[in-house]
Amino acid sequence: MTSTNLAEYRPATSIVESSANEYDILSDSISGDLIKYFGSRSSSSSHFFNDLTYDTREQLPWALGGIIDKDKVAHPAYGKKFLISDGHIQGMDEGYNYLTVLMTEDFSKSITQVRATIRDDLGYTDHTHTKVINLKCSEDLILLLADVIFMGSEENQSKDDEGRSFKAITASVLESHPATSDIHFEVSNIPGNTLVRIRVDGDLIDFKEYTYDRLYETVDVAYNIIGGDEASGSSIQGNNLSWKEPQSGKFIYTYNNTQIEMRVEFAPRETEGGGDLVCRITSKGEKSSIRKLDKAGYHPVQTLLIKKHSSKKQGNILFAGVTGSGKTQSMYSVIDYLQDLYKSTRKFVTAENPIEMNLEGVSQVNLEDNSSASDNEMNTLTKQFERISESFMRLDPDIMGTGEIRCYNSAKFAIESARTGHVCFSTIHAASSCDVPGRLDGFGVARSVYQSSNTLTVIIAQSLVRTVCPSCSRSYDELPNNSPLVYSLIQSLSSLELLEYLPNIRFAKQGGCEECNYSVDGRVGRTPVAEVLAPDQTIRNLWAKNEDDLAKAHWLNTGGFTKLEHAIYKMCKGVLDPEMIEREIDQLVVSRLDREELNVSLYHPEV
Repeated sequence: MTSTNLAEYRPATSIVESSANEYDILSDSISGDLIKYFGSRSSSSSHFFNDLTYDTREQLPWALGGIIDKDKVAHPAYGKKFLISDGHIQGMDEGYNYLTVLMTEDFSKSITQVRATIRDDLGYTDHTHTKVINLKCSEDLILLLADVIFMGSEENQSKDDEGRSFKAITASVLESHPATSDIHFEVSNIPGNTLVRIRVDGDLIDFKEYTYDRLYETVDVAYNIIGGDEASGSSIQGNNLSWKEPQSGKFIYTYNNTQIEMRVEFAPRETEGGGDLVCRITSKGEKSSIRKLDKAGYHPVQTLLIKKHSSKKQGNILFAGVTGSGKTQSMYSVIDYLQDLYKSTRKFVTAENPIEMNLEGVSQVNLEDNSSASDNEMNTLTKQFERISESFMRLDPDIMGTGEIRCYNSAKFAIESARTGHVCFSTIHAASSCDVPGRLDGFGVARSVYQSSNTLTVIIAQSLVRTVCPSCSRSYDELPNNSPLVYSLIQSLSSLELLEYLPNIRFAKQGGCEECNYSVDGRVGRTPVAEVLAPDQTIRNLWAKNEDDLAKAHWLNTGGFTKLEHAIYKMCKGVLDPEMIEREIDQLVVSRLDREELNVSLYHPEV
C-alpha cells in the first residue's frame, strides 16, 4: 500500500512519553476509548470515535503514520471531504489492520461509499482483521493534510512541470474565499514567514503557512512554466524568474475546466533568500459583468456630472486614486455607459496594462513590460506606449483609453488627444481630484494647458471602503451607554452640525452574522467614496496661476464635496460606519477644519 509518512506531524499532546523519550504508546484513556469503540460497534460503523471536531493536526488523538495517496482512491471527494490513514496505531494489537478515516461531519452520510473504497480500491477485504476508526475533522484540516500530502512531497514537486502546486493553492483560495482580489506568495527563510496571504475586501489576511522549499518551488515553477506558456496567452518579463530583481508578467491557465487570468508582480527578499509573488486576479472564468454607472456607488449629483462630461465630443476623463481603488472598473462602467448611449456609432480603443476585463465592442491593446535589466529599451512600457499612441490616431477612434499617466509622454498624449477632437480616458495615482495638477507638475506638464476647456474635463478621484452588514449592524442605542464609539461620534456630529442623522448611523458588529458569512469585523463588500470635479473657467484660471487652494475653495463653494464628505453622506444613510471611515479616509471633523481654513460653509449631506 502506497502512503506518505506523516510522522513529522505526530502530536505530543495525546500520547505519553516512554522511558526512551519516544512517543510510542497511546495514553491509557485513549487506549480504553478505542477498546470500547471497537467493542460497541463494528469497524464499519458510521459513528465517530468521539464528539470532538478536530481542527488542527496537533489535536488528533494519535499519530497518523501515513495517508493513502490520492492515486489509490477513485472517490472524487477524497482529499476534500475525507482521507484515510493506514498507519498502525502504536500500542494496539499488532494482529489487525488499523485504518483511521478522517472525514467531515456532513460526509458521514456517505460512509457506505467509504467502506466500498476501503474494500475495492485499497483491497481490505478481510473484515475480521481490519478495524476502522472514524474521526470527525473540519474541512480545513482535510484540505490542509491533503495539500501537504498530495502536493508537498519531494516526489510530486519534482514532477511539478505544469505548475500544479500553484494551481491547487489558487483553487483552494478561490473556493474558500471567492471575493479574493489578490494572492500573495511570500517566501522567506525566516521560520514562520513563508506564507500565502490573500486580500479580501481590501484587507490582507493569512491563508496558510508553507515550508520554505515548498513555496519557493511553487513560485519558481509557476513563473517559469505557467508564465512562459505563450500559447495560452501568458507572458513574463525576462526568460525565467530571477530571484534577485523585480519582474512582471501575466498568467493565463486552465484548472478544473476554469480559465484563470492574473497579473503578477515579483519582488525579491534578498536578505531572506526569497521573494514576494503578488497575483492580481483579473478573471476567474465567469462571464465578466460590468457594473452599470447608475449602480456604481456614486452620489446622484456625481453620476449626472460624469454622464454630462463624458458624453461631450472631446475632453479628458481622468480617474484618480491609489492602487486598488477601483479606478479601472469605474472607467469600464463609464465606457459601458457611452456604448449604450451611442449604439455602435463610435469607435472605442484602449491601451491597458494589463487588460483587466474583455470589453465587447472595444479594441483593447495590452501593454506589457517585457524588458529586463539586461534588455534594450525597445520593449519597455514607455517605448510601447509611444508606438501605440502613434498607431491609435490612425485607427480613426472617437473614444480612447490610454491607461495610466506615469510620464510626460503619456500625459502629453492624453491632453493632446482631447484637444484634437477625441474623448480620452486615463488614470493617475493621486489622493484627491485637487491634487491632480500638482501630480502633472511632476511630469513636466505646463500649467497653461488648463485654460483650455477640453483639458481635464472631469476628474473622478475615489477610494473603496468596506460597508457594514445591513443585517447585523447596530444603531447607537443598541450599544452600551458608555460606548466610546458613540461618544466620539456624537462629538464629531456635533462639530459638523449633523446630529440629526445620529439615528441613521450603523455600527459594525464584531463577528458578523449568517448573512455576512460571520465576517470577523461585521463588514462585507466595498463601496466607492468619490469626489467628482468638473472645473469651470474660474478653476482653470486659478490652476493656471498655481492657486490650487483658491481653486478648491471655489469648487467647494459651488457644490463640490470631497471623498471624506461623500463617506459622511453614506454614513448618514447607514451604509458606512464612522470607525471605518476614520481608518480608511480621515477623521470626520477634518471636513469642518478644511472648510474653515478655506473659508467655506460646512458640508450638509441632504440625505
